[in-house]
Order: sequence, then structure tokens, then C-alpha cells
Amino acid sequence: MRVLVFGSAGLLGSALCATLRPGMEITGLTRALCNVADPDQVAKAVAAYRPDAVVNAAAVPDIHSCESDPARAWSVNALGARNCALAANTVAALHVQISGNIVFRAADHARREWEQPDNPFGVLAATKAAAEGYARAIANRALIIRTASLFGDRPGGAPGGLVGRIRRQAADGTTLRMSTAAINAAYAPDVAGALLDLVAAGNAGAFHLVNAGSITPAGLARAVADISEQHTDVEESNGEAEQRLLACDLARACGVALRPLDDALRAYLTHGIGRWTGCPGTA
Repeated sequence: MRVLVFGSAGLLGSALCATLRPGMEITGLTRALCNVADPDQVAKAVAAYRPDAVVNAAAVPDIHSCESDPARAWSVNALGARNCALAANTVAALHVQISGNIVFRAADHARREWEQPDNPFGVLAATKAAAEGYARAIANRALIIRTASLFGDRPGGAPGGLVGRIRRQAADGTTLRMSTAAINAAYAPDVAGALLDLVAAGNAGAFHLVNAGSITPAGLARAVADISEQHTDVEESNGEAEQRLLACDLARACGVALRPLDDALRAYLTHGIGRWTGCPGTA
């Protein structure tokens, strides 16, 4: 099985390309090699590789970047999904679209895979919801993966995501002001492995992939400090609770379940990244 990954320089894209699966040939393309916002580039790449699955992991992933440049966010996040879906159809490939909990309104309960996006607020939420819409409407076969608060190493070894931001600020001696609202989090290699399991089994539809359990950002900061044996001052912020917890009912029903978040954090922070003492990079 041939898998083509767009956005291979990102947290999830790079984790996918580093995952070994017997019988799978995984090829990654960075933005420099193929810009998903350009339909001709995407079509040519898919025609050249003729994959069995096209994974669109390319995105403008953070709220600040999306709000500061909405045109770019729409072209990459939304139209990029459309371009990948159209190209996947030309070679009868499964279209895999990466999404997230941002597509849901804030709620005090876990959202299920079969629930539709209902968060109209903000450019990031709107573009990711539109990406899901394109995947459903255009792709002959679509697999939508929703995840939350990804963490892991970026290419080159810099820690990314919320855990990466915690590590960098702690290394600078910055006091961390963190929320007490519960969140999900997901270790990128765990999500990558589960995603490829779903692809190999030929699954389609929407699936939630996060590590089992929830935690608050304040609790996450303390856990990171404890595991990495690094002193960190954490101040709790009791702002408005904005919970978009994901339930993974359908994934579990298909025999796909990520390990507990505590175990994933410990594995990550005690293998390589635990020796990280500070390096440039952004979450």
C-alpha cells in the first residue's frame, strides 16, 4: 500500500513519515515540494505517486496565524482539502483529512465522531470545518481524523505543540499561567500509528484519535515538569471553561485505541526529548 502525505514537515506529517508499517510505502511532501493550496501541484504529485491513500496533514494550525492572515488560512486549510480530495479521486485513493476538536462549539461533555462541526467562530474553526465539508462532499472515500493538542518532536528535534511551549517557557524560567479547564492531548506518533491502522483496514468516516484520559493545561505543565525533573512555577488561571473533549467511540469499536495520556507523556519525555535543554523553534 502506498501512502502519500502532504504537510510532512508538521508534527503529525513527520510522525507519519517516521512510522514503519509492513507492506506500507509512505512518502512525504513538504510545502516546498508541493503546496496544497495549488490544485495543479497537488494533481501532479498524486498522478506521479499514484498512492492508495492521500493524507492531507498540511495546515495553518494555530488561531493567531489564521486570524492574522485569513486568506492564507482559507487557501491552505479549506481549499487544500478540496484539492487533495479531487486529486485522490483521480487515482481511486482514500482521502484522509486531518481535523480537530476546534470544529465543535465549547461544551462540558465529550463530543462523538458522528457529530457534525458546529463551531462558526474564528477563522481556524471555520476553515477546518470547511475542510471536513469538502472531504465529505467531494472524496469518493474519505477518512476524517479529529485530534486535539498534538505534541511531539518537529523535524530537527525541536519539541512542538503545547508540551513544547511548556518546555521552552520552563527552560527560560518563565512562570506558566495555565488554564484549569479539562483538555484532551495526543502524542503525534500514537496518532500516526492509529491513523495508519485505520487506513490499512480500509476504514472511512470520521474518527477521533487522542490519548486516553483528559488533563488541564495546568496539570499538563506540572506533569511535564515532574517527568522531566525540571522546576516550573505554574499559576492556575480560572478563565472561562472551553472544553471540546473528544470521545473515541468509533475508533475503539474498530479496535483502535491510543494508550493513556500519562503513559504517552512519560514515553515522550524520557526518550530523547527529556534531554532537551532549550532550542529555537515555535509550537
